Amino acid sequence: MEESVMTLKEIGETFRLGASRVEEMYVSRINSIVRLCPGGQALVVANLMGKAPEDSTVLVEGLPELDPLLKVARSLCSVQNGQTIVEVCNASEEDMVIQKGTTLAAATVVPKSAFLPTQQAYPNGSGTRSIDSVISSAAKESGTSREAMPGLKEAYRAEMEADFTDSKLGGEQQELLRSLLGDFRDMFVESSLKPGRTDLLKFSIDTGTHPPIKQRPYRVSNDEGDVMEGEIDQYLELGLVQPSTSPWASPVLMIRKPDGGIRFCIDYRHLNAVTIKDCYPMPLIDDILDVLRGAKLYSTMDIASGYWNVPIDPDSVEKTAFTCKYGLFEWLVMPFGLCNAVPAFERLMENVLVDLKWRTCLVYLDDCVVFSSDFPTHFVRLRQVLERFRNAGFKLKMIKCRWGRDQVAFLGHIVTPTGILPNPEKVKAIINVGRPHDLHTVRAFLGLTSYFRRYIPGYAAISAPIERLKVKGTEFVWNADCEAAFLQLKRRLVKPPILVYPDFSQRFKLYVDSSRLAVGACLMQTVDGRERVVAYASKLLLGSEKSWTLQDGWYVRDRVLGYRMGYSQVPLLSRPYRI
Repeated sequence: MEESVMTLKEIGETFRLGASRVEEMYVSRINSIVRLCPGGQALVVANLMGKAPEDSTVLVEGLPELDPLLKVARSLCSVQNGQTIVEVCNASEEDMVIQKGTTLAAATVVPKSAFLPTQQAYPNGSGTRSIDSVISSAAKESGTSREAMPGLKEAYRAEMEADFTDSKLGGEQQELLRSLLGDFRDMFVESSLKPGRTDLLKFSIDTGTHPPIKQRPYRVSNDEGDVMEGEIDQYLELGLVQPSTSPWASPVLMIRKPDGGIRFCIDYRHLNAVTIKDCYPMPLIDDILDVLRGAKLYSTMDIASGYWNVPIDPDSVEKTAFTCKYGLFEWLVMPFGLCNAVPAFERLMENVLVDLKWRTCLVYLDDCVVFSSDFPTHFVRLRQVLERFRNAGFKLKMIKCRWGRDQVAFLGHIVTPTGILPNPEKVKAIINVGRPHDLHTVRAFLGLTSYFRRYIPGYAAISAPIERLKVKGTEFVWNADCEAAFLQLKRRLVKPPILVYPDFSQRFKLYVDSSRLAVGACLMQTVDGRERVVAYASKLLLGSEKSWTLQDGWYVRDRVLGYRMGYSQVPLLSRPYRI
């Protein structure tokens, strides 16, 4: 294969890019909508589909099938967090909108050896030079063709192939799984914008005899309007919404994300207020985690745009109508924001997997994990679940699925054969949370940390200074005690303990403690001759609870701690235990 070179205009150096190898090419998709005026240019953040080496340098080139009036600069850029930068230009005489998720460019990893100058050494005498940002486009245009990027088809294909990078399966086992997944290749899509469509449920909205509610559209800024228009155009193109003449109208709400992006939402609060609620229960996460005891292999599956797999009942379509500066539209599939969407989708998933749940797999909304103690069983269970999903009309996003792992991320935790621990990505998000500055941010922070309270001994006592800020009528004053609690909760999550799965056939040990401030407990079991933590629990004392005396210890144990352990009072007290 012919070796290619690239000249950087700013420094006048030529670099050998080498012959690209198939496994080093990745497809990139932009992660937000982009609007370009005639002749306009922009630097666009794009996600690389695949595991491109972190901090590696890639050669970015436009794809042959792009609109010829959308120009992509041939440039070099570093990979950061699976993303790269693509420089685009609108060469037309009209405004151009590039939709979120558009496949924009191919990115080929450039070996480090390519950065040896072929003309002359640098003035400082160094033999190599690192390039970690977009530097420039190529000095000369080259006629782009499919032959110019021989790895493109393979890069697309890589998005649809099972990833066994972190799998502990042997080569023969991996091939068996590949063969199995090949039998279900029609179920997999490369984008969440290509959901399936089930015929098992038509989502309905029961508002009784309440008359239609009509609201005025909210005003938005110019950049919010651009995002709004792009999202609606995309929904129309995908057949998710249609123009409406409905008497109902809920306003579109554009939400600013922490990273500066803009999220398209619909304010369905008025509609939800008059909707008869669906009380179907969600599974308890503690119950889900308990079932994984004894499992050694895990596979997780992600349903592409789960809600959008569910059509709206024709009689309810008009109630989903949303209004904005661009008109009135209504959903043909189940949107986010409706109060009954969560229970309806959970019921659907449990009906699809009715006799497999709790034994073969676990499901929580669109998250599904298949578990087993050995590969033959795992193979059979995967086929069973995939067949159910195919019959239901679901589509799966291959790049988000994990196959045959000895540990996986599930519901904010990392599950392993020996126990569970918090997902480091979730912990990182908590560590990066800023100091609360009002009641809303206090509740948000405590909500994040409370999800992992089972890993933090004495959580209630530690968080007490911050919890007090939630008391009605309390003035918001962030003092030294609040700051100390804020930092300590973060520190405790940096190195959390690995919690073992409870074995309800064995004796538990319950260690309890109390003070005038809070009560706490540690549930333990003996595993391989060592006492191991199953969970920590604690409760802040409020009101009359502060008057409890030592003689109330049994009440503390049975009534306060039992349900806080996450295993409910009845299962815990129905098993042998010592206190």
